[in-house]
Amino acid sequence: MENNRKNIVVKYTLVDQILTPSGIESIEYSLNPYIGCSHGCVYCYARYLLMRRGYKPEDWGKIVFVKSNAISRLKDEIRWKKKGRIYLSTATDPYQPLENECQVTRRLLEVIAKYDWPLDILTKSSLVLRDLDLLVNMSNVRVGMSISVTEEYRRFLEPVASSYYERLRTLEKLIEVFGSQRVHVFFAPFIPILSEDSLVRIIDDLASIGIRRIFFDKLNIKAKNWITINPALEIMGVPKEEFWRRAKSPKYWDRVKKEAIRLAISRGMEVNLLF
Repeated sequence: MENNRKNIVVKYTLVDQILTPSGIESIEYSLNPYIGCSHGCVYCYARYLLMRRGYKPEDWGKIVFVKSNAISRLKDEIRWKKKGRIYLSTATDPYQPLENECQVTRRLLEVIAKYDWPLDILTKSSLVLRDLDLLVNMSNVRVGMSISVTEEYRRFLEPVASSYYERLRTLEKLIEVFGSQRVHVFFAPFIPILSEDSLVRIIDDLASIGIRRIFFDKLNIKAKNWITINPALEIMGVPKEEFWRRAKSPKYWDRVKKEAIRLAISRGMEVNLLF
C-alpha cells in the first residue's frame, strides 16, 4: 500500500454536479471524488485545479479537497442522466492515500454498482483491490493501472504512489479476477530519458504477467509542472537541458512512438496511442 504523507491539508467543498462530460471518445462522464491528489506526482498538470483556487504550482500534493456532497450528487444525477460509461478519474487518483480515511470512492462505487453503469477506473494505487467485492458484481467494468517508470525513478517522481512492484502485483490480481481483456496499463506520462530507460523492462514485465492492452501518452508540459519536475531531475542527476530538449521535440516523440509500438506489438499487446 502507499506510504503515508504527513501534513496533507484536507479541505471540503461542495460541487454542483459530479458526473461531468468527459471529452474522451466512448466515455460519457468523468467522475472525480477529490480535487487535488496526495500522491504528489511531480509531473501532474491537474494542479491547475488548485491554481484556480489561488494555490501555487508547488502546493500540488500538499492540499486535497474532498467533495463532501459527491455521493448525494451522484445518487441524484444517476437517476435522471442518460446512462453512459463513467471514467473514475480524469483529474485525481480515486485511490490516493486519503481514500483510506474518507472512502468517497468506495461509496460512489456502491451507487454505480446499484445502477450497474459501465465504468472505467484508472489509478496508480494497490488500494483498488479493496473494492473488488463491489467491482466483481458490475457487468461492465474495466480497470487500468498507470505506470511510467521503474522503481528507481518512481520514488522521486511519484513519491507517495504505490511502488512499481506493488502495481505489478495488483495487475496480476486484477487479471486473475477480470481477465486480460478488462485490465490494461496506461503507460503515461512517457517521460523523456527516464521512461526510455525503463521501457524495455516495463514492457517485458507487463507481458510476463499477462497484460494485453496498453495505452501510451506523452509528458504534457502544463500548469507550470516544470517547477516540481526540475528539482526531481537534479536529485536524480538527469541533465535538464537534454530532458527539455527531448520533451519539446516532435522528432523525438515520433521516434518514441515507433519504438513503443514496436516493443509492445512484439510482446503481443494491443497498442493505443494518445499522442
